[in-house]
Amino acid sequence: MNIRHFLALPLSALTLLSCTADPSPSFQVSEQINLVEVKKTVSSGRLLRIERFPSEYVEPRTVDIWLPELIFMKSEHNAIQDNPAFSQASDLTNLPVLYLHDGQMLFDSTQTWNKQEWRVDETLTELIESGQIHPLIVVAIWNNGDKRWSEYAPKPAFSPLSLDHPVPGRPNTMVKEVLSESYVQFLTEELVPYVDLMVDTDATPQGRMIIGSSMGGLISLYAHFERPDIFGRVGAVSTHWPIVAPDQFSSPSDNGLFNAFSTYITQKLDLDRTSYRRIYFDYGDQTLDAYYPPYQEDMNSSMLKHASENVEWTSFYDEGAAHDERSWAKRLNHVIVYIMGNYSPEKS
Repeated sequence: MNIRHFLALPLSALTLLSCTADPSPSFQVSEQINLVEVKKTVSSGRLLRIERFPSEYVEPRTVDIWLPELIFMKSEHNAIQDNPAFSQASDLTNLPVLYLHDGQMLFDSTQTWNKQEWRVDETLTELIESGQIHPLIVVAIWNNGDKRWSEYAPKPAFSPLSLDHPVPGRPNTMVKEVLSESYVQFLTEELVPYVDLMVDTDATPQGRMIIGSSMGGLISLYAHFERPDIFGRVGAVSTHWPIVAPDQFSSPSDNGLFNAFSTYITQKLDLDRTSYRRIYFDYGDQTLDAYYPPYQEDMNSSMLKHASENVEWTSFYDEGAAHDERSWAKRLNHVIVYIMGNYSPEKS
């Protein structure tokens, strides 16, 4: 089913039956997936929701799919010839996809715990309609509440430790309870193939982006470095490099978890010098972000030493920015414009 079929169906009660195609060797949806339109949640575009996306790797969770209004304007033959993005939307196929973590924090501040949001629909609509980026769709993966840390903490950070060892700084959590490897399998073997099957996507690394903040930045990086054949573009916003509570370390060199994950990244860069990579880092210096500058500076040094000519990357310091959705929303356009930089479906 391609995007035109989405447009032809009643979005208020859209039901997608079990997938019978098998775009990846391990991909199979064994139960019905119900996709419904969520009203009054976004100010532009349309938001479709799967309440319980099934998985063999992680617990079911909500997944939202945001489609930009331009797609529907095009399909309804509205007069938008003056729109700079119209020429980019000459057809509705080969759409790039942005995968975003903490999906419940992205669109509607009236529904979030801290009454803040990323303003994803507003920012992307402005960027698309002004022609600054190619039209794209967003897949927003909700976090799993109490298991958020376990699913987002990158497994390589714990490689020096045994499975039955307590996580440093989290004495009630064992290393074997870190679920990020399974979470990446969920993304790459279940969710991405589903999206590629249901929508006409640009199913290449250049056409798939993955972005997250804080712990979401860590899992985004881990997903990219584990599967650069799936995610070629990655954004790590206010990355929680300490991985656990940061006040127990005097410097990054004292943090064995950070050192292990940093080593993992540099080894991946050294061993694979041909994969396409476009990587965005950023950080502030207020609230929790106050701990991040020395960590990000350490990572910047590693990138300078180990990144090949095929790696495009940047690190942005947002002076005065705090660790919250309001701060991330203010610079989301900067994040997206960089991540989408040089994207063209003709190159994919």
